[in-house]
Amino acid sequence: MKLAGVVILYNPDEALIERVDTYRHYLDKLIVVDNSEISNQEIIRPLWENKDVHFIHNGKNEGISKRLNEAATIAIKNGFDWLLTMDQDSYFEKGVFDAYLNCISQYENIDNVAMFGIEYDERNVSQSPCDFQQVNHLITSGSLVNLKIFNELKGFDVALFIDNVDHEYCFHAKAVGYEIVKVQDIFLQHSLGVVSQHRSLKNLSLTPRTLHSPIRMYYTVRNYFYLSEKYSKLFPEDIKEIKKSILNRIKNNLLYNEKRMQVLKNIIKGYADYKNGRMGKIS
Repeated sequence: MKLAGVVILYNPDEALIERVDTYRHYLDKLIVVDNSEISNQEIIRPLWENKDVHFIHNGKNEGISKRLNEAATIAIKNGFDWLLTMDQDSYFEKGVFDAYLNCISQYENIDNVAMFGIEYDERNVSQSPCDFQQVNHLITSGSLVNLKIFNELKGFDVALFIDNVDHEYCFHAKAVGYEIVKVQDIFLQHSLGVVSQHRSLKNLSLTPRTLHSPIRMYYTVRNYFYLSEKYSKLFPEDIKEIKKSILNRIKNNLLYNEKRMQVLKNIIKGYADYKNGRMGKIS
């Protein structure tokens, strides 16, 4: 398996290099895409010494889907078979990535797998070694993308910009007959958002809530309707699951987010833009 990787940055913190080092040495090439408007040269400088690191930065936030497509195109041109896709906040504990690659090497029908992925919730991790599960969708971070199949699928959907990019790619692959496979005994350290403590309106106890920026809520709502329109007939249970998660996210942000009025405006705008066919980056 000739393996490249991509990590997409947006205003990363000082611990970025430490996280990247948990998987960089397993890759033949690492593509670092900086979506920040301001360059993060000082933070990423330690990576410059490695000739196998390729940098992309143009001072613009180009979203997730377009950047993943750029990275995959570079990897394909350089003869790579698979692409590891990572968020800037994700990393592997010691020995985990070794185990991940070892499991994948044992999968019998590997050529028909569009994407391998792993667990990010320790409550769900299997205790059986190399426990494979056929699923309909995975998160992007920690996933391995089959680049031959990527070419056939024409890449990630740039209409989405960010949010649900991973779901759409997986649904597309499944719809045309490819497999999406989770390795359930492999765990990724991954952040799903900013978690803060807020007092419940039901019983006044402090409970953790994941909050998002108003702009992120725009993409969450708009892209959900786009995804539902394309795939609700093929994957009705998955779309219901995504809807339930989004409704909970909307509830938490309207109740506990300090910018709740901006959140509300962006939720309304997200739905309106979906109805009017306005996709891509928010105008």
